[in-house]
Amino acid sequence: MEFGYVFRRLLSAVPTVLLVTFMVFIAIHIVPGDVVDIMLGTQNYLTESQIEELYSEYGLDKPLIVQYGIWVKNLFTFNLGTSLRTGRPVTELIRERFPITLELAILSLSFALLFGIPMGIVSATKRNGFLDNFVRVIGLIGLSSPSFWVGAILIVLFSGAFQDFNLFGYVRPGV
Repeated sequence: MEFGYVFRRLLSAVPTVLLVTFMVFIAIHIVPGDVVDIMLGTQNYLTESQIEELYSEYGLDKPLIVQYGIWVKNLFTFNLGTSLRTGRPVTELIRERFPITLELAILSLSFALLFGIPMGIVSATKRNGFLDNFVRVIGLIGLSSPSFWVGAILIVLFSGAFQDFNLFGYVRPGV
């Protein structure tokens, strides 16, 4: 019973994800401009045939549904193309930054558990008391505050209070 329900839910997620990605794909293509326009910018020094060659190279000369199919196939085969900014493979850029991203995710989850579980226990044991109301208000403020703003405030506070916290980017431990 439980396994069947989970299996059906996972199975229904596949068309949902495909539909959402297709809608986003369409929305991106509705906006004026494309990759070639971005690459050329205002300095268009290429001939019309060179521009058509770029469209062909990036597959922009194909119908939209074919472009989407190619994108899905490339996504599942981890062929994410090359970065327009650096010219390096996107998978290489992701592989470079993944350890730092994982470290930040684990650290943020640790802080959430370190503070969230004790605050939840306090709220449950002191129901409708001062501590419960205080924890509830702090929780609501935390949920309603934009994460980029909270992050910026915490960076400034921690870098001012502790000299070991760097205000200007990530520094590998031991450097």
